[in-house]
Amino acid sequence: MASGDRIENGASIALSSGIKSPSQELYFISNLVNKTDILFRISQFHKLAKNCMLIIDGKTMDVILDSQELVF
Repeated sequence: MASGDRIENGASIALSSGIKSPSQELYFISNLVNKTDILFRISQFHKLAKNCMLIIDGKTMDVILDSQELVF
């Protein structure tokens, strides 16, 4: 879920719009600027991806988009 806003708003939009199913959990990645930390958190999410929705804050998303190593 990307809202360009606070992670709480992203979670709220996912719930209210029906994007998130009742069985899914929310997985937050926020306030990270270290690429290694971001990669670790993404790898942790990848293990849970079938039952989770990823929500990333704008600060962390900026680091991802500005990095050749993190763009998938």
